Amino acid sequence: MKILIVDDELLARRIIRKIISEHFPTFEFTREASNLNEAITIIKEDKPDLIFLDIQLKDKNSFEIFEQLDHNELNIIFVTAYEQYGIKAFEVGAKHYILKPIEEEKLIDATEKVMRIMQNKNVELGKISIPYNSDYKILETQKIIFAQADGAYCKIFMKDNAEEYLSKPLNYIEEKLKNFSSFFRIHKSFLVNGDFIESIARDKSSLLLTSGETLPIARSRRDDFKAFISEYF
Repeated sequence: MKILIVDDELLARRIIRKIISEHFPTFEFTREASNLNEAITIIKEDKPDLIFLDIQLKDKNSFEIFEQLDHNELNIIFVTAYEQYGIKAFEVGAKHYILKPIEEEKLIDATEKVMRIMQNKNVELGKISIPYNSDYKILETQKIIFAQADGAYCKIFMKDNAEEYLSKPLNYIEEKLKNFSSFFRIHKSFLVNGDFIESIARDKSSLLLTSGETLPIARSRRDDFKAFISEYF
């Protein structure tokens, strides 16, 4: 998750960064912006996932950002000292709105709520994000055939014959896909997408995927797998 902080007050930027860093240690920060022009440049170049945006900047009103960028692509939490902007903030598509002086609990709560909104949106769109070099890559879940453990890492095999290699364990991908009902962990080393199951051995010891791979089904997982396929198919 990449974070952009936009505020013309250095102290405000430091407070937000400190709170977010302490409570969401996996978040990464882009360059910070003190004015709207800087913010627009950073958004276009760094593509932050979440933006903390002060409304009244020295050079411009932050609502002007929506004249240059598609608000549907932005996840914004407005942070401002001006209560009268609240209604307009939500009208233009803000995900949340908090008042200065910044209260730690309210900032954390707003961030968690927006994260849930973003997660639900990804589920609706059928997408997940995975680490990719120093950035993140979006995968369409309907194109994932299966994922395979490789020690402390894992591989994701895609419908278009692409392979994604992650420096994360298989448990990481399983957690990412937990809200997608078509995926099942058949073995400590394999997670499969039910949409790509071609056939299943009579004794439930293995399955054949449409891509040609035959994968084992762990003995300890067979009863749960039987329940999965009876409900899924």
